[in-house]
Amino acid sequence: MYRTMKLRPYQKLALEAVAASWQRVDRALMQMATGAGKTVVFAELLRQQLCGTDKQGVVLVHRQELLEQAIAKIRQAWPRVEIGIVRRQQVEIDRQIVVASIPSLYRRLHLIDPAHIGLVVVDEAHHAPAKSWQATIDTLTSKGAKCLGVTATPERNHSVGLGEVFDELCFTRSLADLIPQYLCDLRVVRVETQLDLDDVRSRQGDFVVSDLDRAVNCSDRNQMVVESWMRFGENRPTVAYCVSVEHAIALAETFTSFQIPALPVHGRQTPQQRQTALEQFQSGQISILTNCQVLTEGWDCPQLQCLVMARPTQSSLLFSQIVGRGTRKARGKKDCLVLDIADNTKRHKLQNVHRLFGLAPTVDLSQLGAAKQAKAQKEAEARRLREETENLQRMDRIIIDLLLDADTALPSRYGWTPLAGGCWFVKIPEQEPDYSGDLLQIRYTADTGATLLWISKTKMVELAAAPSLHHLVEIADEWIERHLRFTTILLDQTADWRQHPASESQKSYIRSLLRRLAYFDLELHERLSDRLRHVESAEALSDFYALQGTSVPEELERRRLTKGAASHLIAFLKERLTAY
Repeated sequence: MYRTMKLRPYQKLALEAVAASWQRVDRALMQMATGAGKTVVFAELLRQQLCGTDKQGVVLVHRQELLEQAIAKIRQAWPRVEIGIVRRQQVEIDRQIVVASIPSLYRRLHLIDPAHIGLVVVDEAHHAPAKSWQATIDTLTSKGAKCLGVTATPERNHSVGLGEVFDELCFTRSLADLIPQYLCDLRVVRVETQLDLDDVRSRQGDFVVSDLDRAVNCSDRNQMVVESWMRFGENRPTVAYCVSVEHAIALAETFTSFQIPALPVHGRQTPQQRQTALEQFQSGQISILTNCQVLTEGWDCPQLQCLVMARPTQSSLLFSQIVGRGTRKARGKKDCLVLDIADNTKRHKLQNVHRLFGLAPTVDLSQLGAAKQAKAQKEAEARRLREETENLQRMDRIIIDLLLDADTALPSRYGWTPLAGGCWFVKIPEQEPDYSGDLLQIRYTADTGATLLWISKTKMVELAAAPSLHHLVEIADEWIERHLRFTTILLDQTADWRQHPASESQKSYIRSLLRRLAYFDLELHERLSDRLRHVESAEALSDFYALQGTSVPEELERRRLTKGAASHLIAFLKERLTAY
């Protein structure tokens, strides 16, 4: 017996999500931030799916480092399984698990029997839309094998998307999700340069390397990078990400000229040269590696504590891959420092940590980490949304209460809107030529009786008075019928349009008016809140009856916001706000 790997809670959830996805589709995609343990997850998945069967599993990679990493994790998860390797001069395709380099396997697809394959894993799956990758995956899964793609960055900079290869994204965990419990936070120091990138061309979502190299690989900028590291880098183990091989060599030489040991790492070196540089870095003999296109995917170094972004990029994929190199935890490591060498450009949108975490460019990340800032921002936004929701709910209750308050209703054919203190008014529609926009107002007290007023922009005229409110309402109705020739239907409470449900634009406008009113009359809100809870309950019951297909009791059906009621309330709120 052997002990299975101890999985983190989110890794267990990822396995469950993949299994659930395979109930619906054949090709699932899983995204987890660099350092989250994607290889651990698919190694355990291979064991769970294939142990005790005669089916093969194939893991597709595109770099030597990823191949070796996959083999190590699979052996840890499933020690007794036979693992074959396909690369250059090594072709072992008769083992239960085959870890294969895509370029090598693509040329040998005729040696594979897809009927024997039960599971295909695509590592760094953002490369999968490439034609050779698609052809390989299509061949391996042609007899029904399930497929899982894993990546830290579920996007591609070219025109073909991952949707061309995978059916659904079944699980995701971002950097922000995993910091600080599983990964370390990122601090950022921005170093401004005078370099202008506007003349540098772009192609396929990022800068043309030759143009960018000519722009940034200059002695003044390289010296500024070194001086900035000396000022802010705190002698942390550091990788500087460069544009080209020449840039990596030149920057390493600049560090060395300041008596700071540094070595370049790039693709033109022999494997032994690169290995020597990495061993010296990991042993602490040197503090700086200047990298060009080597230490981006498949390289794990938890003690890395500083990233120098000497290479500007527009690619969120590349930037995410680079930043992920520094987020693994290690003993004594509190965070990872990112030195952002910020060149000037108005034409291009450069990637940075702020953009990666959805933070405003003005947020200071030099002291508090990006994930902490993002979490604080998220919590503040959640509080704001809760308060907004509570305000809107309270305002909705106020709307309904105002409209259903029997004490404010007048025995009139027309839609009089209530005001506080025994007042009602009608706003005369704009379509009425002689009285456009004017008000009719009824005022009533037990001591003085009722009065009908006509209020225009320039004057207020008393039209009638009566000892009883009921009598004055009859007078007011007669005045409307006699003087308003074109718009009585708009004021008529019995008109069909008033019974229609309030429009979304009406509701939106009412809420905007109520937001303003909340600053002036919170007492009104408090006074009505208790009564309006009953109205909310009535609305919920009304919806319940409707869903059951049974008739809604009349007393509940009346408690609906109609166009007529909304029109009343808009007039009421506008008049109330004008008074303030």
